[in-house]
Amino acid sequence: MTLDQSLCLAVLVVSIALFAWGRVRYDVVAVSMLVAAVLLGLVTPQDAFSGFSHPAVITVAAVLIVSAALREAGLTSLLGDRLEPLVRHPVAHVGVLTLLAAVASAFMNNVAALSLLLPVALATAAQQERPPAMLLMPLSFGSLLGGMCTLIGTPPNIIISGYRETLTGQGFALFDFAPVGGAVAVAGVAFIVLAGWRLIPVRGRGDPSRTLFQIDDYVTEARVLPGSALAGVSIEQAQGIGADDVDIVGLARGDTRAMATAPQRRIAEGDVVVLTGDAPSVQAFADRCGLSLLSPGSEAFYDLRAGDLALLEGVVMPDSVLARRSIAAVRQHAGNAVALVAMARRDRPAGFRLRTARFQVGDVLLLQGPADAMEPIARNLGLLPLSERLRFAPRGRRPFVMLSIFGAGILAAAQGWLPLTVALLIVVLGCMAVGGLRARNLYREVEWPVIVLLGAFFPVGEALTATGTTGLIASAIDGVAHGAPLFVLLGVLIALTMMLTDLLNNATTALIMAPVAVGIAERMDLAVDPFLMAVAIGASSAFLTPIGHQSNTLVMGPGGYRFSDYWRMGLPLQALIVVVSVPVILAVWPP
Repeated sequence: MTLDQSLCLAVLVVSIALFAWGRVRYDVVAVSMLVAAVLLGLVTPQDAFSGFSHPAVITVAAVLIVSAALREAGLTSLLGDRLEPLVRHPVAHVGVLTLLAAVASAFMNNVAALSLLLPVALATAAQQERPPAMLLMPLSFGSLLGGMCTLIGTPPNIIISGYRETLTGQGFALFDFAPVGGAVAVAGVAFIVLAGWRLIPVRGRGDPSRTLFQIDDYVTEARVLPGSALAGVSIEQAQGIGADDVDIVGLARGDTRAMATAPQRRIAEGDVVVLTGDAPSVQAFADRCGLSLLSPGSEAFYDLRAGDLALLEGVVMPDSVLARRSIAAVRQHAGNAVALVAMARRDRPAGFRLRTARFQVGDVLLLQGPADAMEPIARNLGLLPLSERLRFAPRGRRPFVMLSIFGAGILAAAQGWLPLTVALLIVVLGCMAVGGLRARNLYREVEWPVIVLLGAFFPVGEALTATGTTGLIASAIDGVAHGAPLFVLLGVLIALTMMLTDLLNNATTALIMAPVAVGIAERMDLAVDPFLMAVAIGASSAFLTPIGHQSNTLVMGPGGYRFSDYWRMGLPLQALIVVVSVPVILAVWPP
């Protein structure tokens, strides 16, 4: 092993460990990896930023923009209005939503397809009095399966195509992934519909009559008595008085209803404060501060949904301005228009210190504010509303016009009339022309951490190949399956890629494993296509954990799932994918 190979392996191992740890953002890890490679002489300064000019980077950005435009055009409402007659039987309910997610994600980003259908799934679950848990994991898994079918369905396919173009001068066409990905998607959806959903534990939001937030269980109102320690102090100052695990999330005075107020507003005798926390802590807080707790049946109790007020449950999306930030970010971007009443993580709605908590992707927030302002507030904060009433409304014929523009772009790319990247950019311009995209919001739709990840990783991947490091890794994998038939080696490659993608995000896994797959092909003097296809399938098969893909993370809170719930349906699904994909790869892409 040469010095450069040792350095490459060290950089790669440390980066994988940081990706799996999850405490450092993956784009920061990727940039750090690139800087380390430059400082160690593995990547020249002139080549350090060459990855940002790669067509795959532009393609991913364009797909994200188009996906967001289609989602916000109002397709959710159109779908919800037409699904009610089709979901009366449980199997049909699971089947329709899973199939729709698979079809949508073949042409949209996975997360965009999921966010399109998540409110529909929750609304139809309530209508049919079924637990959301039986629908949301199949919905997430369906979005991952459908993404395997086309070049634009998921970032790993775009990355794999980019590596093929670097090697051979020509990437994969738009539907080159369809034979293998389609077979896997059909088998996977069939398994989920017929058997998989029955393996999902139902808890948390499993009861269809139960909302994630049981307001009366841990939101309490209390009147400020004469002589109270809170009288005359601001809400911000009052947070430090009494119990440390109680938050003041609202204040009502006279005829006004409980809602958000400025932290600097002073509390007066006779005011009603809205408190969150467990019952013993709230009681201790009231005793220390001179408060009289109010019961929901009393006249003084303020209805948090009364009049023009509304409560909104919203999931923190990957591009949310709140991700990894504190409650101060809510005030920064929404002012005092809303109050953060509670936060849920996974299946636990209580037990979080709102003042000190940092929001994560997939957290469910409960906000209170003016009913007519909640939808724009949700958009501004980057939240996916879970309420049926707060879905994006269709705007005349615009959804159909935008779908037509998108279909024309896909046709042009599929027929080879235009390069895919150019076709997608034309679609973006067309959506802007019909008012489906606003120029000031254009770049907000791009998930910039993914773009940075791709741009930073491509030069490092080339260094892995140039130094022969991928050859060493390929030799190790070949040693594990030494003397075994080719279909066993492909199965091992898919399984190894699956293991990585369940811990890392799928784009990172594809970036790491694509050069390794090429190294295996070159070592065996075989065509690279079947090995690249194996990596594409494995990288999109994140079914064992909620952290392997953002779609799995987003359904965790609304579905009430635990970390260990995913493997129950995911493990047999991954085994099925290996069994189905290997023979199809060998038949369609013979070595």
